[in-house]
Amino acid sequence: MRCPKCGQITPDDSRFCGFCGAKIEPPSGGSPMPPPPIGDPPPPWFEGGGPETPRRGGRTALIIVLAALLLAAAALIIFLLAGRSGEGGSDAPPASAPAEKPSSGGLTGTAEGFAGPITVEVTMDGDTITGVTVTSNS
Repeated sequence: MRCPKCGQITPDDSRFCGFCGAKIEPPSGGSPMPPPPIGDPPPPWFEGGGPETPRRGGRTALIIVLAALLLAAAALIIFLLAGRSGEGGSDAPPASAPAEKPSSGGLTGTAEGFAGPITVEVTMDGDTITGVTVTSNS
């Protein structure tokens, strides 16, 4: 059976057209509805596939999503560049005092630790480290 409004073929038991939504009356004489005349132009919405689906948001939604992604990427970059240390903004270890050559054949050095100054003694045999001892930790 054909839709009387748009001419699309519909199942014989249809009450409404699946393409345009028009109500379909069953034929009264029992014979199928004749096809539309050949010279009739197609409906204005018909471009070869059925009615147009309305666009939802379109370009505006795309711009909003891209802007949100750009802001998130910028925030991530700023976070990574700024680091997470709240003291001085640098992750570099604190500068240590120059090492002193002790009389016992090792080196002693003092540096600022997390809880205060720390002093370590490193014993060496030539160029090889043989031991490390924490001598002071505040």
